[in-house]
Amino acid sequence: MIQTLFPITISQSILSDLFRCEVYFFRKWCQHLNSTKNSDLIAGGYFASACEITRKGFYNENLSVDEAIENGYNFIKLQPDTGDVLKSNDRLAFVFKKYFQKFPLDKSWIPIALVDGTFSIEYYFEFDLGIPHPDLPERNLVFSGKLDLLAEKRLPGGNKVRAVVDEKTTKNVKRVEGSKVVDLAKEEELYSSSGQLCGYSWAAQQLGIDVEMAFIRRVPILANYEPAYELEIPVTPFMVESWSKGMINKVAETVERYKYYKAHGDLFSSFTGAYGDACNAYSRPCGYKNGCNKKEGEEMLFQKYPQLVIDPKDKDTLTIDEFKKRYNL
Repeated sequence: MIQTLFPITISQSILSDLFRCEVYFFRKWCQHLNSTKNSDLIAGGYFASACEITRKGFYNENLSVDEAIENGYNFIKLQPDTGDVLKSNDRLAFVFKKYFQKFPLDKSWIPIALVDGTFSIEYYFEFDLGIPHPDLPERNLVFSGKLDLLAEKRLPGGNKVRAVVDEKTTKNVKRVEGSKVVDLAKEEELYSSSGQLCGYSWAAQQLGIDVEMAFIRRVPILANYEPAYELEIPVTPFMVESWSKGMINKVAETVERYKYYKAHGDLFSSFTGAYGDACNAYSRPCGYKNGCNKKEGEEMLFQKYPQLVIDPKDKDTLTIDEFKKRYNL
């Protein structure tokens, strides 16, 4: 049986994979079979890091707007190639500068100041779920993630509104039928029940900050340049409460499924494969298909993919034993 380690933190990415396909979740996050890298995720990561560098330079280090943006721009240019012609480093850096022309650093949503004197920019959080880790029973599982921006804006009359702000690069834009105009209503509908936004809003609540809405800033990276645009997504207390209950239930259920697997070694009696649209999500065949289609598939996957754990904080990749040593597990 291949060595496994249940994730020590539960992120929205892990939850998304779990809801997408339980077997996919198991292969990726418990067996830690590290499949092919996704160029879209690499490019999105570069853009997010550049935004973080820029905002922290301006708000925490008192750099000028131009200096802060230049630091973010140079970060993208100096990273390894994304592997995507459309989302190349040069195009990504160009769009990055255009983004801060559309949404000026000093005149848009302002990061909320935290008690430690810093600002809520790419803020990493961890909150105890009260569920014992199935491999490490002395340790509880935590829900973790990074808030791109937890921000506030002063309205006419002096009142403040607080919101989650999240940037997303994209190759696909919904259009008003028969035109090139962005269909904001259709775009907003895509996020109207977003687990990510509910999770971010729940995390903000745990920090003592109530948010009324979320703003998704979509950053098109297309053959011809188009400006970024902002979507306003209501995030109601009912949504957040419903999401949090479902999250806790799903994690607790998955822990029990994992325990059954450890006791019996029968993957497909423990976790359910999707055998459907999820096998080709985002127009990409699942890298773990052989494990579902062939009796010897698991061994084939083990030979093809290295077992590497992704550190939730700094995104380093480590062997399971290295990861355990780093966290004294």
